[in-house]
Amino acid sequence: MAYRSRVPRDDESRSRARWSEPPSGDPHRDVAGALHDVSNALTVLLGWVAEARAATGPNALEHALTIVEERARAARDVARRAIGADAAHDDREVPLDAVVGEVVETLSVEAARAGVTLLVQAHMAGVRVPLPGDASQILTNMLLNAIAWSPRGASVVVELHADGTAAYVLVQDEGPGVPAAQVPFIFDGATSREGGAGVGLRHARAMARAAAGDLELAATSGARGA
Repeated sequence: MAYRSRVPRDDESRSRARWSEPPSGDPHRDVAGALHDVSNALTVLLGWVAEARAATGPNALEHALTIVEERARAARDVARRAIGADAAHDDREVPLDAVVGEVVETLSVEAARAGVTLLVQAHMAGVRVPLPGDASQILTNMLLNAIAWSPRGASVVVELHADGTAAYVLVQDEGPGVPAAQVPFIFDGATSREGGAGVGLRHARAMARAAAGDLELAATSGARGA
């Protein structure tokens, strides 16, 4: 699965609107999508709470509590935007490596519980992307989906690429792959995963497109999974 984010020009300015006054079709106001992403955040939080309780030293405890606090704040902002309340709007341009690294670290507990290894390849030093909070939500959905479909002992590979206009994040897992009949509908809410609601990928694509990017199923030769 590939996520494309627009790379802003140095001379480009962006309007700054309150999230409580969204344009028509703003995916941040999609309550079902927001609840899904808050649920993701709570899953991650519970994993790091367990890590904090099991911490054997002050550094490990501080690290776990820092991630808990960061994810809690992000989940609060997602919920507040969804109901039309004022929320922090991070419009910085942040290194892509930093966004991906933070998401991978945040999901390391969930990956370990599933017996899955997260690997990042082809770092993109100097490439910056806008709306890091949105990018983090999109990548979190992609990676949690990949972890859920991966068998124990498998790896999920994250590859980064960039050209002059866009940055690309490719996530490949070792799951069973998407049945051909389901490919046209995976971003429409269709899911065959037990316990899945079919919301995450639909919402992630809407957020990517709202930020002038996209989320697509990558057609790679011999690829399995997302």
